[in-house]
Parts: sequence; C-alpha cells; structure tokens
Amino acid sequence: MSFASDPEKDVPGEYSQLMWYEYDTDTTEDLVYSKDGFAKDKWDLNGNGSTDDLLGAPMGKWIIKAPTDLVVTSAAKMATQPDTQYITYDGVAKTGIGANSTVDYRLIANNPTTNDANGFKVYWPVPKKGQNWGKAIQPKGAFQFDLFLNGGIKSELPAGYKVFYAKDATPTSQALDWGGFAWTEEANTDSWTQKDWDAVNFVRIESPADSVFAAKQREQFKFNLTLRDVPKEDFEKNLLDVYTPIYLRDLGSGKGYRYGQPVAMTPLPGLLAGTAWVDADYDGKMDAAEASNVIADVRMELLDARGKVVDTATTDAQGHYEFKGLRDWAASVGGALDTYTVKAYNPTDPASTSAERFVRFSPVGESMAMTAASDQTSALVAGVSINSSNARALNVGLTRVTKVDVRKLWVEGKNADGSDGQGMSHDAINVKLLADGAAAKDIDGKDIVALSLAPDSATPWKGCFDNLLVNNPATSKVARYTVEEGPVPTGYVASYAYETKDGHLVATITNTRIHGTIQVTKVDAADGDKLLPGVTFQLRQDDVVVREAVTDANGKVEFADVPYGNYQVVETAAPEGYVLDQTPHAASITTEGQVVALTVGNEGIKGSLSVTKADASDESKLLAGAEFSLMKEEKAVASGTTGEDGTFTLGDIPYGDYTLVETKAPEGYVLDATPMPVQIREHGATIALTVKDRMVKGSIVVSKVDAANASKLLAGATFQVKQNGKVIAEGVTGQDGTVMFEGLAYGDYEVVETAAPKGYELNSDPVEVKIREDGKVVELTVKDSAKPTAKAATPQTGDAALSLTSLVASGALALAAGLLFRRRRVSNQE
Repeated sequence: MSFASDPEKDVPGEYSQLMWYEYDTDTTEDLVYSKDGFAKDKWDLNGNGSTDDLLGAPMGKWIIKAPTDLVVTSAAKMATQPDTQYITYDGVAKTGIGANSTVDYRLIANNPTTNDANGFKVYWPVPKKGQNWGKAIQPKGAFQFDLFLNGGIKSELPAGYKVFYAKDATPTSQALDWGGFAWTEEANTDSWTQKDWDAVNFVRIESPADSVFAAKQREQFKFNLTLRDVPKEDFEKNLLDVYTPIYLRDLGSGKGYRYGQPVAMTPLPGLLAGTAWVDADYDGKMDAAEASNVIADVRMELLDARGKVVDTATTDAQGHYEFKGLRDWAASVGGALDTYTVKAYNPTDPASTSAERFVRFSPVGESMAMTAASDQTSALVAGVSINSSNARALNVGLTRVTKVDVRKLWVEGKNADGSDGQGMSHDAINVKLLADGAAAKDIDGKDIVALSLAPDSATPWKGCFDNLLVNNPATSKVARYTVEEGPVPTGYVASYAYETKDGHLVATITNTRIHGTIQVTKVDAADGDKLLPGVTFQLRQDDVVVREAVTDANGKVEFADVPYGNYQVVETAAPEGYVLDQTPHAASITTEGQVVALTVGNEGIKGSLSVTKADASDESKLLAGAEFSLMKEEKAVASGTTGEDGTFTLGDIPYGDYTLVETKAPEGYVLDATPMPVQIREHGATIALTVKDRMVKGSIVVSKVDAANASKLLAGATFQVKQNGKVIAEGVTGQDGTVMFEGLAYGDYEVVETAAPKGYELNSDPVEVKIREDGKVVELTVKDSAKPTAKAATPQTGDAALSLTSLVASGALALAAGLLFRRRRVSNQE
C-alpha cells in the first residue's frame, strides 16, 4: 500500500492501532476487500451515508514525517462542479469530462516546511493530441485528446508573479530547452484571439525575482480549459490525458527541478440533463404551448449517493442544463452504475409577492420528474443514473400563479331632477371569475369563491382573485380570465374593461345607471301635422315634479338624461286656444339610451253659439226666418237661420274672435246689420245672444178731395184703418183735407171711409194698403162726390132733353170717378 500525505491535513507523527480507513471520501466506492476480519462501519466513518460498509481490523502503526520540500499539486474538475470535486491523480482517481465542457485546472504551490524558499518556477503543458513532454511529465504517454485554454489565468495573480505562454512549442523533456521558447507574458495578450489561445501548449508561472516563498506560504493558480467535440467512438476508447507540473525551486542549499502531483482527465459519455420550463397549467406536462416558455438561470445540483454535491449547473437561455462527464462503468465488477440525486432550486422566492415568482414546482407528471420540498424552494429526484429512461429528460417544471384585481366604479349620471348623481350609496355586489367562459378554479383545482365588493371594506369596491393558473388545464392554453357581476343592480348596466398591470390582469367593472330620453311632441288632436309650441309639461316620478319644460317652435320638448324608472308626463299649461289635458302619460326608462317618444294631442277649444231672434218691442215674441253669418276676419265661417222658436245654434266653433252679422231680417222686421262680437274662450261653453229686430212700420196719409175738383180738399171725412177686419185706427181729415195714420206695422191694411164730408156722398169702397218698407208713407187720395141738388119745376120739353143730357153727363162722371178710385187703389197696392 502506498500513501501520499497531504501536508495541509496530515499532522506529522506516529499513529498506532491504525484502522484501515478510506482517506478518499470524494468517491462512493465501498472498502470491501475481504469478509474476514472486518467489522461494520456503524459510525459511518467514511461518510458515504452507509453503516453497512466493512472496516478492517487494527493493524501495526503508521509514521508521518514532516515535509522538507516545496509541494506543487495539480487538480481538475469540470467548471460546473464545486471545489470539493477537484481531483488529483493517484493512479486511480480521474477527472471525468463531458463533451463540450469546460474544465477548471488548479495548481497549488505550498511550502509546508519551516524554512523559506528563494522562489520557484512552475511549468505545465496544455494537452494537445499526440504531443509528449516525456514520461516524467506525462507518465501515461502522449496526450490522447486536445484541451484548449480559455484565455489567461482565472485566479488573482499574487503580487509580482508572472505568467507566460508558449504557442506551438515543440514538446521536449529537456527543461534547459524551455527557456528558448517564444514566451508571451500575460500582460501582453490583450490583443489575442481564441485562435492564439488555442495554440498555447506550454505555460510558465514564476515568483518575483529576489523574493522568498515563505514557510507555510500557499499560492493558488487557476486556469480554464475546454474540451471540444469528441467523436462518439473516442468516448468508447476511454481516452486519458495525464500530466504532472514540474517546478524549479531554490531552497537556498541549491536549485533543482521537482515533479508535482499529477492530474488525469478522461472524456466520459455519462450525461444527465433536462429542461426547466414554465408549467403554466400546473399539470406536470410540458405541453406544446409551453415548450418554448423555458426558464433560464435555474440553479441545479448533482449529488452522489452519499448526498454530496459533485456538480452544479445553471439552465441556459433555452432552459437546458447538463451534468456531463459521468462515469459510464460500475464501481465494482457486476455492480450497478452510479446513482445520483438531481436537485433544482427555485430561482425566485415563492413566498414573495412578486408577479414573477414561481410559487410551486410542478407536480410529478409526464414531464416533471422531481418532487418539491414543502416550502417550494427546491425539488429533487433521487436514484437516477445515466441509463435511466429519463436521464436526459430530468425536467424541472415551475409554476407561476397570477391574480385578477377587480375594482368597481359607479357612474351615476344625472338624477331625475337633473342634479349630479355621484355619491349615491349602494349595497355590496358579488363578482365571480370565469376562465375561458367557465367557472374558474385555483391552482389546487378548487372552485373560486365569488368576491363581495363593498363600500365599507378595507379596500372599498376592490377585491382580488389570486392563486390562479396562467394556463387553463382544460385547454393547455393561456387562460382568458373574465369577471361577471351577478346580479347587476336594477337600473344599471355593467361594462367590463381589462388591462394588464404589473404582470397581472386588472378588471374594472363599471356600473352605469341607465339613462334615456323622453321626447314629447304636442300636436293638434284633430290635425296631427299641426305642431303646438308653448305647451308646458312636467316630468313627475312618484307624484313628485322632477322637471318642467315648454315645447319649442316645433312642438317638441325633450327630457334628456332621465335615469332608470317609471315617470309620468303631465301637461300643466295648454297653448292658447286648446284644452288643457292633465291626463298623466306613462313613460318608463328601462334600457340604456332608450328614447321614449310620446305624441300628445290637444283638443282645440270649441264652443257653441245660441242666437235668439226677438221682437225689439216684445222680447217674448220670437222671430223665425232671421238669417245670420258668423264672420272671422271678414270671412263667413258659419251661418244659421232662426227656426219657428226664433232660435238657432252653431256648434263646434273653434277658439277665436268672431262677429255675428244678421244678413236677412224676419219678414216684417228691419234688418239690423250691426256686427256683434263673439269670443270662443271656454271649451264646451255656449254663448247665448239675443238679437232684437224692430218691426217694419210705415204711415198712411189719406187726402180727401172733391171728385169734381181735385184741388178742393175736403175736411170732416172719417176714415178707419182695418187689418183682418179689425179696426186698428180711425181718423178725420182736417182743414187740409188729410188725415195720417202713423206707426202702422208691417202688413196688409184696408182704409175705409166711414163718414163723408158734409154735402158729399160716402165712398165706402175699401182701399187696400201694404206696409212693406220701414218708415215709408203711403199716400191715398179719396174723392168724394157732392150730393146732387133737387128742383121743384117740371122740366119742359126742351128741359127734358137737357135733363137727359145732364143725366148722361152725371153718369159719365160717376163712371170716371169710379175708374179713378180703382186706379188709386191699385197704385197703393203696388
């Protein structure tokens, strides 16, 4: 057995009763060499988590001596692995490297002695396939694969130290030839490209001149190398690069080269990998819609069977991570491949309030292999090996939740009386959440309880639905969240607006009080095309007047912004000439923007005119046959004739000012054409007019003359005026031979002489007279013949002839007088 002491850990001295113990705790192999003489490791002394390992029985003693020289060790690990994974080659332990991996190569220079050294130089080769720097540096022969420097030194260079690089140097084991290489100091590599770094195959590190490397001093130098593409067949060859740093030290007693502890690297095909994605619907399945929604910068750890972190990784921009370079052979013949635990860390604080936080890892499912810790800060899958079915699909699902903030706005508009309605009080409302039109559920699949938004809550009229999935599990697509108020308060309409704010949805429910318009058109009831301005209407609600307005020139009035409710429209002042209609007209506003159109007809004021025609001197004497015209603006609009009762009536006379004009008087009466004003003002009222006509009256003047001498007027003749055989007047001619009968009413009369003047014969023939014109004097001349004178002597023969002649003459005169009288009578009749 060989033992390489670590001067930093192994205290010099003698150790007796030494147990067989595994100093290498970086690997998982169990110390089982024989079943005889071994005891179970019930204290887990080798720290691998097992108490079934067997430890050897005590043996001999062991002496560790104090070091006497500088020590330079080299170790390597993949860059993703923790520092505990640095491996120094001990003939068995090798650094496994995955394809396209980067490797951290570390050199540690240590002075474990008690004396200062006078500085040192360290050389090491960068492996290039086929190159060989001699067996001392490369104990396993020529390099079997390439490694390339990723730039210069990665650790902080101690003060005064320098690093030099040789490009394409010819490999040789002769240290004296190394000084002839074309060295470039680190400080002069700023302009180098990766091609320059790829050409570097030898590196030199040197301490400052004229300095000491003090006792117990320790310096570290770290470089980064890349293993590029390795063909699959090369992996199967178990390629190995082993090299040892060589250093020149000056201990004061002399200078000399020493070889440090080697490092061994081998490309290994073993791989565990996966992808971190946003499991938006929390079903453990990477749906097609989620495949591109990956998560970068998720920290991953690879733990061995003992629970020790052996590698780390961080998901890249594609959400992918890999643990490369894992051993693809069993630790023991016939044994199983190494098993690992892959652990993922939540990149956010699940307990924070950030919208970007991941509140949970996905449940274990088709794509999710890991089980989350109770606090959701990490998740892991244990017992996986590189040949597990999901070795390259150890995916990590993380789920965000979202929320929907809800706020309630009230838009009241105008009150019924036109005042501003803001500030009205309301009861709480209920709001439910829908996802793609169906009842929403939370991340745990539980129904979302409706919110109650109230004015007196800690956040008036606000609420929040939280713990919601981003995607809808039913559709595997982004959930479309909407809210629904139920029920909407009577008299309001609800509108919904959505915006994304601070990474989540904000829903605004606006309840707008329903408003409409009530339009009233005022028309003539008999003529719908006739619009009536100037009509006053009141808008009433529950018998309370809330507004008042007057129809315009077009006969219209509009009550705008009338809130939801039942109303009555009542006319309070009619236009001139129309009947006031106070009938309430119902109008209800039930829908937003509704226009209620009312047409209200007004009946025009109409009255009646009753006309009575009476005798002016005797009002009880009613006169038929009087004709009248009702005039308006000099135009006859109606007419009427008194009947037997002396009256007539005109009905349905429209409102206005009129005049009544008699156009024909009753027979025997004087026409009175004086216009009489008539005003129709009150609906249904009858205006009664009594129109009196005076009777037509005339006079008769009778002249009494001598029949033989018309110029001889005769006094003392008595005349009577009769009507229908009744004497109505009597008079005697005066000295002028005349008598006048005045004030004779319209009608037919007879004038009869009842007593002749003395010495005259009575002429009793009646003379007919007609009174037809008012104020007319009918003149009559009545002739009386003188009585004959008697003679006593008997006429003689000659006298007889004269007497006959006289008789004939008298007869002729009598006949002439008769004819004259007849002619006068006819004249009077005419």
